Amino acid sequence: MAGRPFKTLFCERFDCPTDRFAEAVFLRCLYRHAVPLALLMGRLHAALFAEDRRAIEQLGIATELNQVRAIVKDLAYVNRLNRHWLRTGLSVRVSGRRLYALAEQLARPE
Repeated sequence: MAGRPFKTLFCERFDCPTDRFAEAVFLRCLYRHAVPLALLMGRLHAALFAEDRRAIEQLGIATELNQVRAIVKDLAYVNRLNRHWLRTGLSVRVSGRRLYALAEQLARPE
């Protein structure tokens, strides 16, 4: 990542406007089966994804993979605390592994 924020790297690599960063990462890192339900529930009960969105915003300013690792670890802890049946039972949430894999992909030069 070489000192450049994850948000900058993501937006450059995927030709994404910076104001669409959070939504683009959210959709990319959801479990695939969860996308339709997350889109619906996000409109009806936005608080369900508040922690996911907070983690994505933190990722946006991260500049090193060890920072990303800590953010993903914090998100996993939140998931253990927030035992909502949609998040834990049906996995309608952002995948920490996908977040980290995306950061690793961006950390490597094209």
